[in-house]
Amino acid sequence: MIYDNAWKRADLRVLRRDRIGFVFQAPYLIPFLDATDNVALLPMLAGVANAEARAAALDMLTALDVQHRAHARIPELSGGEQQRVAIARALANKPPIILADEPTAPLDSERALAVVKILNRLAQEFQTAIIVVTHDEKIIPTFKRIYHIRDGKTYEEPGEGKQL
Repeated sequence: MIYDNAWKRADLRVLRRDRIGFVFQAPYLIPFLDATDNVALLPMLAGVANAEARAAALDMLTALDVQHRAHARIPELSGGEQQRVAIARALANKPPIILADEPTAPLDSERALAVVKILNRLAQEFQTAIIVVTHDEKIIPTFKRIYHIRDGKTYEEPGEGKQL
């Protein structure tokens, strides 16, 4: 059961589909679908009409500067393009929260920074919170609030931070 001002949501799949976007270390896109279909799939599963979901997917791919690859199948995309499609998929249902686990691990430093900046910009535009777990020190300064976990304790930056 899920608490939503009352215990009423029994289907965790619906919660994950509609309320949480996921960006993984590996993109985990469906290889036999093209980029547009990978992004449109979640909204269609949520009941959005095919044409509307595909149009919104194309808008999202455009926002991530990968619209020119909209009809390419996943194996035809570079690692950076795949990760941008994965971010578009995570934002497709405009969830209030995105969980990102090492989202820049497969990317070189330049692409990693570009992808995180795009993710931050779109999250602000859609008023989506992002929780990122990373070891990539170069992307850390791009986030507004930074927490470190050391020896089972959580500390907030800046400076030495405070123990939470």
